[in-house]
Amino acid sequence: MTRHFWKATLDYLIEQAGPQSYQLYLRAADADADADEAGSLAPAYHDLLLIALGAALLRQTFALPTGQLPLLATDLERVWQIIITDRDTTSWQGRDLEEDDHLLSELENLRDEADGLLALLQAYAAGHLAPAKDLNDTLRRVLTLADYDLDEARAAFAGAGAAALQGAHYWPLWHTEASHPPVNGWLIGLASLVHLTRRLGLYPLAPIAEQRRIVKSAHFEPAEPTISPHQIAAIDLVLSGRARLEPEQLAALHYTPEVIDSLADVLNNLAYEDEAAEGGGLGPRHAAYLLGQSASAQAVPPLLTALYGRPADDPLYSSVVSALTQLGPLALPATLEAMRCSTDYDYKSALADVLGGVGRGDDRAFRALETYFVNTSWEDDRPRAVEALAALGDHRALALLRKSLTDRDTTPTAIRHISSALRKLDPAHLPAELEALETAAIRRYDLNTVRFDKLGRAFCRDCGGPMRRAATGEWMHVEPEPASFRAGSKYAGVGRNDLCPCGSGKKFKHCHGSGQMSIN
Repeated sequence: MTRHFWKATLDYLIEQAGPQSYQLYLRAADADADADEAGSLAPAYHDLLLIALGAALLRQTFALPTGQLPLLATDLERVWQIIITDRDTTSWQGRDLEEDDHLLSELENLRDEADGLLALLQAYAAGHLAPAKDLNDTLRRVLTLADYDLDEARAAFAGAGAAALQGAHYWPLWHTEASHPPVNGWLIGLASLVHLTRRLGLYPLAPIAEQRRIVKSAHFEPAEPTISPHQIAAIDLVLSGRARLEPEQLAALHYTPEVIDSLADVLNNLAYEDEAAEGGGLGPRHAAYLLGQSASAQAVPPLLTALYGRPADDPLYSSVVSALTQLGPLALPATLEAMRCSTDYDYKSALADVLGGVGRGDDRAFRALETYFVNTSWEDDRPRAVEALAALGDHRALALLRKSLTDRDTTPTAIRHISSALRKLDPAHLPAELEALETAAIRRYDLNTVRFDKLGRAFCRDCGGPMRRAATGEWMHVEPEPASFRAGSKYAGVGRNDLCPCGSGKKFKHCHGSGQMSIN
């Protein structure tokens, strides 16, 4: 019976992952033939296949003796051979072929995800769990190991994934940090399986012997999820379309775990951000506000997820930061964890904004912002670090900020950020003394950036080009360059974040690509 179920699952994968089934899916979904990006439905189709595969592997883990689990890998190899290697769309053309190319890429991702799923389920069944003290250290090690020992990386991942299935905590956004296969596929598979077991009411899994008894007694037929009246009321509220929620509406809301999950679903559903969507695009912002009012640590992870990859000028950004700040100390542990694990400095900037609001009086918050400050530059994210330190209100930042006034790369704009932070952190500081520090810092910046000829004209110390001071106080290149330096020659193809070809050592966007030059 168990093998029959597994065979039926594999047959389903082979059938559904075939090009003809995907075509039917696109037609049924009424895919727009004029869409800007062909194949845009492939990721959603991939998710359907991943859920089916994850559920089948989980069921087989509960049903088969541990020693038989590796045999599933052989069956899966046959599936990949049929739906990937032997795929034949030679007679196709145009958009249909482009669509299938997108799906083929997703199927290759699915193969990596299945590899990781099977490895962690084997480790779970065998009781080979990584220490639960800090799975993040293990997963960080997996990313490093994958560059030179894939087998050892897979084994380390399997133990970490098995521990995560049994409830050991880990940062849930690791799959956003791993950019190269197969590790990103493994981490996506883990996130999907944790989500699936939650939805089935099985998370966290018990040790394998006990879990098998639980599943057998329940016949592995979880009840259909029901939506409570409280959830319905919450969804109606966030999609009400009103610009502001009324106090009586808020007072009637019950923050049950199910309600918080429902609010999180709206918050992280991009479809609700569209002005044409129900709620006029305000649904996610309402959801963020309500999560901030929930006084529940359960609201923190979905809020931090919503912050990932979202620019500071996005309307939802301020709503999410405000909600996390409202949660206060409840948001601190997960925010510190994200700051420690993530390598994305745009995300770290957002997390710094949060830490400034929730970490007052906590040494860990100061240390995290101090490290973030040191590891950034004025050209990129350091001003955000300064603002966060000022909001944190920790007087230990005073020495750090005063010292930064003497840094070679401290620009006039940076000096203004520092001065503002110093005034907030130490209102009693003598204005004259602070002004003297600012004047000395500006003079130091000028000496490091330009030299003057006898007529008082300024020239760049790095490339020798003429300079002028902008309204912000920064020095900018202003005169035409020699022919070999013109934008159409030397600057052609230079990225904004590349080093400037003039040799200044600055990024192009902060030097000859600043938009302040007048090239005739």
